[in-house]
Amino acid sequence: MFAPLVLTAIYLGGAGADDCDDISVDRAGYLYLACHSSSVGFTGAESKDFDAYIVKFDPKKSELVYAARIGGSSWDAAFRVVVDTKDRVWVSGTTQSKDFPLEKCYFGCGAINAFAARVDAEGKIEYLAVIGDATGEGLVAAPDGKVYLAGTKSPSEEKHSAFVVEIEPGGAARMLTFGPGTASGIAIDGRGALFATGFSGQGAFVSRVDLAAWKQTALRSISGAGSDRARAVALDRAGRPHVLGTASPGFAGKRRVAGQSDVFLAGFDAKLNKLRYVRLFGGSSQDSAGFNGESLKLDSQGRIWIAGLTTSKDLHAQGYLAGADDGFVASFAPDGRRLRLATYFGGTGAEILEGLAITPDGTVWSTGLTASRGLGVPDHHGGRSDAILVKLIGGQK
Repeated sequence: MFAPLVLTAIYLGGAGADDCDDISVDRAGYLYLACHSSSVGFTGAESKDFDAYIVKFDPKKSELVYAARIGGSSWDAAFRVVVDTKDRVWVSGTTQSKDFPLEKCYFGCGAINAFAARVDAEGKIEYLAVIGDATGEGLVAAPDGKVYLAGTKSPSEEKHSAFVVEIEPGGAARMLTFGPGTASGIAIDGRGALFATGFSGQGAFVSRVDLAAWKQTALRSISGAGSDRARAVALDRAGRPHVLGTASPGFAGKRRVAGQSDVFLAGFDAKLNKLRYVRLFGGSSQDSAGFNGESLKLDSQGRIWIAGLTTSKDLHAQGYLAGADDGFVASFAPDGRRLRLATYFGGTGAEILEGLAITPDGTVWSTGLTASRGLGVPDHHGGRSDAILVKLIGGQK
């Protein structure tokens, strides 16, 4: 079995429903969370609609630095957050607010719009771009200042499309679509290529885009069932993509899905010419990963870290299933084949772990939501659900 692991947790939020989907870290070790909350100001009384928040947290002092609201008078949510090479913080999400600050709306605004925002040191918006008639999920910031957003174009229509858009702050934007479906995760390799992963009626996929030519150079199907979902992609030092998602019983892998669904990892070469490995992880019930956060990260040694949700009592992990749904964190060797460690996280209520971040010293953090009491400090904020910030102690060696 695994070396002992310890999970410590901190509740975040107020009297409403709170959820932090993603987490990132800057060079100084501060944590940034992409959240949506029906608690006023993120920590107050319950309101009728959700707002998007970017939250900065100081792990050394274990205190909230700021919770900055991004939104209008209707439903708004932040799903992804990244810190670029200059320690500038970007957040992406989706808005249904007609009075959302639409300073720059590309491709015609609709009832549902995606956004990408850059915030300053105090959490105030210093740049905002809106992608019309779209939902925003995947997010990556390039060293040259450009930002890339992935999601669904025309989400309310039957013929919706997976897309990636390149935005040059203060300049133009260009969009590339991959046909019907949703693009949920993206990564850039520093060599002129972008990788996008997502799903359609044909199942999970990963695509390679030549950034200079702005065209798709390869598209690979990962599964054999329309209910399979690819949700995140991360690149190793050789520029090879690793893809995370949820597999149904019809998944086209080398192993059979153990329960109603399993988590899958798939690795490709840098050109998407070769499938290097497929790995399933799960028990006899439902296991899934991805959701809205970036729940796949590689550490400095190339080891693979994932987070997700399980309802399986027999997951190959430390601990046990405490409620109907628990979160989990797991790590695999760089080749994706050997499970290094795994642990349950949860109480008697429901938990989902959605985002992952690895600090400069190798500490692993995860974020998501919980409906359980007694998991962290302070004890419980008292909302219908609280955001949860989880620190993994052990497993870095």
